[in-house]
This record gives sequence, structure tokens and C-alpha cells, in this order.
Amino acid sequence: MEFILNILSSNHDEAMEQYLNLVEIVVDKPKYKDESVEVNEDQKTLIKAEIKRTRIELTWEQLVEMITIEKQVNQEQLLGKCRIRQVVAARKRLIYEVIERNLMTRTQLAKVLQIDPANITRIWQELLDS
Repeated sequence: MEFILNILSSNHDEAMEQYLNLVEIVVDKPKYKDESVEVNEDQKTLIKAEIKRTRIELTWEQLVEMITIEKQVNQEQLLGKCRIRQVVAARKRLIYEVIERNLMTRTQLAKVLQIDPANITRIWQELLDS
């Protein structure tokens, strides 16, 4: 508990107050059933714009490193032709992030990953639809 409080603030009382505010937000958070919440297309567009605005700008190398650490895969496998399920999932995430962040075009990304550009588009579209 002290570790969490130290992250929030060096002042113990202030940290405790921030922690209680965080807990209160989580406890009071309303619960919705999936069918009770409808989001129209305008709201989806606004949500996507907000996500893009708050997203940290990364370089290609930083993004690859982040995904290899997050997904616990080897960089050579990620950028190669490895078909291990965990590596494929990490590669799909890499494709999505690169396109969403406009780090490369789909054609450039296909050359780097040594796969067909149509596969890049298909993978990106699958992730958008899910």
C-alpha cells in the first residue's frame, strides 16, 4: 500500500486523499450491460480522435521495442516470418499501431515485414472490425 501511495505523492496525507478519490471513482462507476449502451458513428469518431490525440508519439524502433516487451516476443521473430501464435498476435498489433500512427504506409510496412500489402490491409481491417 505504501508503494502505491508513494507513486501518487510524496506527502502521505495528499497521497491518501488521491488514492481515496481514485477508489471512489472506481466504486461509483456505473455498470452497463452491452445491449443498454448504444454508440452512434459520431461518438465513435470522437472517441477515436481523442485516443489519437492522447497517444504518445513513438518512432518505429520505440514501437517495435514496446511491443516486444509487452507481448514478450523476440524482435527478430516479430519482424521475421515466425508463425508462433504469440508472435503472430504481436505482429498484428504492430501492423495496427504503425498504420494508426502513420509511421509508414502499408506498402512500406509490407516490405519491412516481407509480406503482401494486401495482407497488411486485411489484418488492419480485421482489427478495426473487432
